[in-house]
Amino acid sequence: MSPLVKQIGGIALGVALAFALAGANMYFMKQMGKSLDRNFVENAAAGNPAATIEQVGGDDDLLQSVHRICTRRAAQAKLTEAQTRAVDLSFHLEAGESELIRAAAYVACFAAEQPKRFCQKPQRQHLAEAVRQYLKLYNQMREEWQLQTGSRVAPTAAAIRPGQFAVTDIPSARVDPQLVENLRALATNGFIAASDFGGFAAFGTPREVTDALKGVEARNGTCG
Repeated sequence: MSPLVKQIGGIALGVALAFALAGANMYFMKQMGKSLDRNFVENAAAGNPAATIEQVGGDDDLLQSVHRICTRRAAQAKLTEAQTRAVDLSFHLEAGESELIRAAAYVACFAAEQPKRFCQKPQRQHLAEAVRQYLKLYNQMREEWQLQTGSRVAPTAAAIRPGQFAVTDIPSARVDPQLVENLRALATNGFIAASDFGGFAAFGTPREVTDALKGVEARNGTCG
């Protein structure tokens, strides 16, 4: 093969590689863009435990039955008069705190209804997702307080204008106590563990769940 032919062949190969790399780069950029779009939508959407369970329920009659019970119970959860006065800084705060108290009631109910069903891994996964959605809304509301008031701790007496009640049990002030109690009961009875809310060796488990289950001594053989 003459040097000229070799040179032309080398140039052609280089051009082909350049096109291949450009095509691969464009493909990966598109995939990254799609992933970023999905993450943006996921992060922007408000946490909604009930809607998530409703979507994944499918043909699971037990799950659907629990979902209906807890949806009815959550609909009855409302802010007290004192809490309502404390959050009337803006419509967003009142609406968000109202939604959060309903989400907390839903997930607390979800964790308490027919606990033996959590011997099944899919049921534990549904609970983990419901808790994740609740915590998502919980943290979104704390961020909203910071935006509305400039306070890093939300909500506190300092975040409430003079003349309002310094209510310490506003839903976003702390993780719902009834939900914490129900999760601890499940863990104590051996139905769930921190690892159900995260990946390998509980890596990725939300800090709020880790704190809620701290010090729990689980019984063995519950699901036998």
